Amino acid sequence: MIWLPRFRAAMIPAGILLLYMVAAFSTLYSWQNAGFTLTGDEPHYLVIARGIIVDHTLEQTVPYREAFEQGLFFGGTIAEPPSPANTHAYLGPHGLFNIHNFGLPLLIAVPYALQGVLGVKVFLVLVGGLALVLMWKISGVFIPSTTVRAVSVGAAGLGMPLLPGANQIFPDITAGVLCLVGLYWLLTVRHSRPVWREVVMGVAVGYLPLLQIKFALPAVILAAALAVAIAQRDAPTRARRWGRAAVIVVPVGVLLGTVFALNLYAFSNLTGPYEPGAFDVGPAALMSFVGLLIDQNQGLLFQNPIAFAGLVGIGLLFAWRRGFAFVWALVFLALIVPNALLANEYGGYSLNGRFQYAGALVFGIATLFALGRLAERRRVLWMIVCTVGVGLSAAFWAVLTFSPTFLEYGGRLLYRQDPLPWLLNYSVFFFPLQNALPALYDEAWASTFWPNYAWAAVVLVLLVFGFAVGVGGFPRRTVGMPVLAGLTVTVLAGALIVAGLTAVTPTPPRHYAASELIVLQGTPVPEGVSASAATGQTAGPVTEGPITLLRQGSYTLSLTYSSSAPTSVVVGSWQPDPAHATAPPERALTGTAGAEVTVSQTVELANIVPATLQLRTIWNGTGQLTVLGATYSLSAGR
Repeated sequence: MIWLPRFRAAMIPAGILLLYMVAAFSTLYSWQNAGFTLTGDEPHYLVIARGIIVDHTLEQTVPYREAFEQGLFFGGTIAEPPSPANTHAYLGPHGLFNIHNFGLPLLIAVPYALQGVLGVKVFLVLVGGLALVLMWKISGVFIPSTTVRAVSVGAAGLGMPLLPGANQIFPDITAGVLCLVGLYWLLTVRHSRPVWREVVMGVAVGYLPLLQIKFALPAVILAAALAVAIAQRDAPTRARRWGRAAVIVVPVGVLLGTVFALNLYAFSNLTGPYEPGAFDVGPAALMSFVGLLIDQNQGLLFQNPIAFAGLVGIGLLFAWRRGFAFVWALVFLALIVPNALLANEYGGYSLNGRFQYAGALVFGIATLFALGRLAERRRVLWMIVCTVGVGLSAAFWAVLTFSPTFLEYGGRLLYRQDPLPWLLNYSVFFFPLQNALPALYDEAWASTFWPNYAWAAVVLVLLVFGFAVGVGGFPRRTVGMPVLAGLTVTVLAGALIVAGLTAVTPTPPRHYAASELIVLQGTPVPEGVSASAATGQTAGPVTEGPITLLRQGSYTLSLTYSSSAPTSVVVGSWQPDPAHATAPPERALTGTAGAEVTVSQTVELANIVPATLQLRTIWNGTGQLTVLGATYSLSAGR
């Protein structure tokens, strides 16, 4: 019966893993049924994977051509031959090579061969589950209580980024998992392990740059730290020390050298297809760096609010084991800073927060450490923190998985929008508190938005508190401590309230040319789209759109048009068409005798989750109608 205690011990992490699987697969099922499509870089990773498993090549001409001809991944067939203009590939001296590394496609090639795109997504959800297993293993080093450990891992892990990010075909979650592998090994390096296990660990860390070249930095940091730690552990002879260290360094060096060799072959450049301008060191980079931490959509602290405890945990971690904490901090920064420097802010068209997903998993170590220490000293407060954290993560997951309006438009809402929305329509989860929370998505006004500074002060106070407690221990319950804590909380709360009440963000009108609308019929003209019998059109809709997501508020919609007919003749009509409200009656469009005319009306929306508000134009078959464009304005007082 020796196995019985082990079986019981394994039941707890298995239960956490089961909860994760149920939640993750429920979200995946809902999104599949809602028609969520492949977006951003996802189709291109699949093209590489299919090229590996079907065509046995990394050169992309044939894989892209087959995907285009067979209508795979891109929503339909594409007649043009593959080229840099219609792919994510670079034409070099040896052919067409994808700008995305082959590490993730290599991992998903077999799942794709077995069950197609769905098989890939299921596989990546399973990879995300490894993060929870690693969190469980890591927390066991510093949390002695099984109950505290189970609740803390569930609170920190059963939320973003794993739910819903794990079902996305991007390398970030996988990179975070590999970093957790390296950090767990470093944390437990005093336990001597067989050589073959350390070789496998070296391969795991070395695989990071195969996912993306930007992950080479955390790979090198982990490899160096592990090599030094292993050398210090195996101290009998110098040869033995460095021989065991080489078990880690050599696989990392070989895999990194493989990436460099392929980059030289494909792109004539060691670091790959990055060109001048790919990185931006300036105000935008600073905005992105802070935003990956505290932005209300993109930031790891607001995507999983229990991570605020991790800010305190950083100082506690340094006080507990300084060497490990230093490496942990370097790895975290190595995952966040390069992403902040990239010119495509926040990862372009991908899930909000994707650029911090790997860093968020690593940051979870600090969160777990803080929760463990809090449970030892203030059990009731620990229970409150975990309950709030679990409640918020569960609410976010429920919206992402079950909200009909979200499922209708979440494919756009969860992604970075273009053009950038007004703040009213920006926040995914925190409406109507968006004016009181950090917003770092528009360089034009982020530096003048006072809540950004107020929340930065909160972050700084929690960091300082963590280091103070780490050095001096948890404060004793003296008369002065509640007073000091109360004053600090009052000042911070007051600053947040004042900043939220006084925060003002620009709400410039959104102008949409006719080419940015959905043209249903008409003849393109230099200034818009024209409908008339002379050019072969029939009475009916001319344009609709734009596809823009708006939530509860008052909006003024304007249509600019012209018509050669006299002003006494009705040539058509126009109508705002909200997705979740009764459309106002159609209004007549009269002739303008060739002049440009703008007509406007106000629409009130009550939907909490942003949904579409389109503007439709109809030609009645009389005279001629030219649609020139539309303008959306947020009414005053909003």
